[in-house]
Formats: sequence, structure tokens, C-alpha cells
Amino acid sequence: MASQGSGTIINSSGLILTNKHVIDGTSGCLVGFIDDYDDEPYFGDRQIADIYKISSDTDVAVLKLRNPSNKNLASINISQNSSSNIKLGEILTTYGYPADFGRKITYTSGDFSGVDGNYLKTTAVIEHGNSGGGAYLKNGSFIGIPSAVVKGSLNSMGLLLSVNKVNSWLNNSTAYKGNNNNNDYSRVSALLGNIDLGTLDSLGLFVAGDKTNDNTITKDQKSTAKIDKILSKRLAGKLLLQVEDRGRIWYVNPDDAQKSEVTFANALPLFEKLALGIKNSDLNKIPLNNEKTTSATGNRLKGKLLLQVEDKGRIWYVDFNGKKWEVTWANLMSLFQKLALGITNTDLGKIASGSL
Repeated sequence: MASQGSGTIINSSGLILTNKHVIDGTSGCLVGFIDDYDDEPYFGDRQIADIYKISSDTDVAVLKLRNPSNKNLASINISQNSSSNIKLGEILTTYGYPADFGRKITYTSGDFSGVDGNYLKTTAVIEHGNSGGGAYLKNGSFIGIPSAVVKGSLNSMGLLLSVNKVNSWLNNSTAYKGNNNNNDYSRVSALLGNIDLGTLDSLGLFVAGDKTNDNTITKDQKSTAKIDKILSKRLAGKLLLQVEDRGRIWYVNPDDAQKSEVTFANALPLFEKLALGIKNSDLNKIPLNNEKTTSATGNRLKGKLLLQVEDKGRIWYVDFNGKKWEVTWANLMSLFQKLALGITNTDLGKIASGSL
């Protein structure tokens, strides 16, 4: 399985603190970095982290970045931090990547509302994707990991796994011994420390609130939408940009006219399932996107994902001009957004969903 969440770098060699449920069922993560709060996380082809420690009974885990260049990473030292002396009503802030609030780091704030076992209760807004991120006091002290939301009959309360519990576990846990060859990586966005956490709240970050005017397709709408076979066939092989839902990317399989969402988390299994194997000799017959020539092979394979079987499984996409584009981790989303055709939620709902 694969998921999406947030993380915090806790030492300069690349240890990343996150929730266990973010990486559960995988061997590690694809990790995105930012240098400023206005950046979208960058996922390079080398930014992979393996599970370093994982708790058997607490929702916490540590990843270790492979870091082939041995970069000295900006990090946060949490070893001396404590959540024992926080006062009721004291303001705390959370930082992370809640999926419903866009692709950039999101800041929310709220009151410290008490404790529940190893968890701190807060009124700060927490959403899917916040998991594994960081919660801080105004002085920049790390106090916990946004981990869960408890919903009441009228309102909800966020739960932060306390830094006291995290440090206790870190000091008494051993390195995880697992298989690091699994490519089923989750997506984790980790904040690089070029930002002074003590002054982050002065930067005017977007404060997440309740969702309003939600124009996305609900699960009920998806299940009852009537499939339009003519539309589906016309869009077979196309990349689609969901303009009414944060620019999500979809690919319509030319073989069965079913759509699959393209994300960093599912790209590997998606390409493995849908890409057509091709030899170098045949791939060379398809012109690159910047070449003016055309070819019968390129025209025949329009809309196809290709797996270059004789060169490390490199992935290519053939556009509807019969030109090929190489797909890499570095350009995955930007390339597909560039080539995608905009589509409304209503029309997208008329295309059947495929399964991986």
C-alpha cells in the first residue's frame, strides 16, 4: 500500500521522524524537500528513504535518507525538548502537507487543550497529509507529531503524539532490519530548515480552515455517474488535468479507456502495469518531442506509456503528435501537467476507474 504524509528531519545525516501509519506496509518513502514555505516539495530520483526504526505499539517511525551525496542536511534537534510544562490554552502551531489544502506547506494554529495518555489534545486543524509533521510552540520548540483527529458530535479535536513519548521511544528502540528492495514507497514531504521555526508565524502562511464550496466529486457521485463510452474512447491515451480539484493528474489507459490517477505514491505500480515494453531499436524510431520529423511507429503508439526494457526500465510517454517524452521522478508531475488536457469533475466522472 502507499500513502502520503509529512515528516521532520531530526539529524543532519537524514533521519526523518514521521508517523508509523504513513509508511506502514512499505519499505520506505519517496521524500520531497522545500527551501522556503512558498515552494512545492521537490521529488528527485535519488530522494529515497528507507525505514530505520518503527514502533511495534506506538504510531511513530524513523526513516533514513539514502543521501548518496552525503549532504549535511538542515535538521531539528528534538532530544532535549519536552511537552511536560505546556500550559492549558497555550498557542501551538502545526506544519505539514494536508492533501485537501494544496501542495505547499500549510500552517495551522490552535490551543493546547490537555493530554490523553501519550497524546496532546489541540484545537489546531489537522487533516489527512498532516500526519507525521511537526507541532511547535511559539518559541520554535518541537512538542509533538500531528497524528490523528477525534470527531465528536459537533466538533473535532486533534491529537499530537508528544515529544516526550517520541524521545522515550527513540532512546529505547533498535534499528529496523527489513527488505529495502521494495519499490512500494509512500510519499513523505520533509521540511528543510532554511526557515527559522521561531519566526514562521510572522511569514503570513496560509491558515487552513474548514472546506467550503467543495466542487470535487464525492464517492457517491462517482459510483452513480453514468459511464460515457464515446467520451472515454475519445480521451483514451490522454493525460487529464482535473481543473476543479487542485490540478490532479489522470491517465486514460488506451487499451481499456479506464482512468488512473498519477501520483508519486502510485507511479511505480502504475507504470509497471500499463507501460508497454519496447526495444531500443523500436524506441529510436520515435522522434523526440523537440524533433520536427514524424514516424509510423510514433503515430501507432500515440498515448502509450513505454518501458525501455534494454535500458534500466526507463519510462517514456508518446504524445498525440507521435513524439516521445522521457518520464523521470524529477519531471513526473511538471511534465504530465504540461501535456495534460483540462477536464471538469463532471466529465471525469463519466470515465470508468481502473485498478492497480
